[in-house]
Amino acid sequence: MLLELLALMLFGVTNVTAQENDEKKVNDLWFVDGNAFLGTKHNQLEPHAFAIDAGFNIASWLQAYGRIEREYTKFKHDGMKEWMEGINLGGGVGLVFSEEEDFRCAIRLAVVNSLNKADWQHTVYQVSLASWDLLRRRDTAPFVELGYRYNKSHSRGISDCSSMFFALGLIF
Repeated sequence: MLLELLALMLFGVTNVTAQENDEKKVNDLWFVDGNAFLGTKHNQLEPHAFAIDAGFNIASWLQAYGRIEREYTKFKHDGMKEWMEGINLGGGVGLVFSEEEDFRCAIRLAVVNSLNKADWQHTVYQVSLASWDLLRRRDTAPFVELGYRYNKSHSRGISDCSSMFFALGLIF
């Protein structure tokens, strides 16, 4: 009887620990972040966007994600300011190089392309430095990203555009 009780306790503790580890692994596998970013002005273009990234942590140092953006670009043409709108779709990879308990940092590379009905047809190449978990207390954390975007224009009359950007959002 004592041996059976000891085996049951040992199995129960081992089983709970295994379940906790499995839950932690599942939660650490995927992420979603939403952010708003502001870009600097170049060639009469000033891009701004709202973006959502959804992806997987392939390894502790590598992540892959898909991205959708709702972009608003201020365009100064013949002395008049107007806004161009569009939806961009693409993806990227992140190389995580700091994975401390309360601070994570990653270099992210992304490529997105405007969809057919966008006012400005272009492809965006982006490199950035992202950090999160700064104040993480639960499953949501602030997300900060600084980077560079090169917009390769496919529309007549609109030149290519380079811009630095700042993004602020939440990661889940």
